[in-house]
Amino acid sequence: MLPVTLITPSWRDVRRAIEIAQRDELRVVGQATINGVQVFAVPSRSHTGTVHLPYVDAASQRVICDCEGYQYRGVCAHAMVATRAIIAEAQTVVDAMRGQGLPAVTPAEQHREAV
Repeated sequence: MLPVTLITPSWRDVRRAIEIAQRDELRVVGQATINGVQVFAVPSRSHTGTVHLPYVDAASQRVICDCEGYQYRGVCAHAMVATRAIIAEAQTVVDAMRGQGLPAVTPAEQHREAV
């Protein structure tokens, strides 16, 4: 995908990106896997008719976006919306597994497995 220099965002910038995504009700409007990379389409807030394409970078395990805000701060509302979609999809899988009678892992079991 895009060559990106990763910037570690401040917690303030992360909170602000989440607030913007919620305030402006940003949503994923498209999703695809391209050459093994999960890519999302999220509308631009500042350029009508434009979408930004946050994607999951396998090397860094981060959601990276092509917008200017991400390039400057290392986080943006588009990346937060894509992250929220990834979490929701994972939760759907977990819920489906539980519905099939698979037991949930308790914190005690997680601790035993980690030791």
